[in-house]
Amino acid sequence: MYQVYNMGHRMEIYCSARDAKHVIAAAQAFGIEAQVVGRTEKSESGKNQLTVSHGAQSLRYVGP
Repeated sequence: MYQVYNMGHRMEIYCSARDAKHVIAAAQAFGIEAQVVGRTEKSESGKNQLTVSHGAQSLRYVGP
């Protein structure tokens, strides 16, 4: 299951960066830990891309 599903997060909410602080505050009001874990942006190349960064390391996948 760890290879197929995202087992590290209980729930993800996609919202604007502007609204993230409100979503986090609402979660914390219910005793739920919440934080921003990523962002999306338009690709300069027009192709689907995924970049995962951790510290000084970065992994990039560029779709067909």
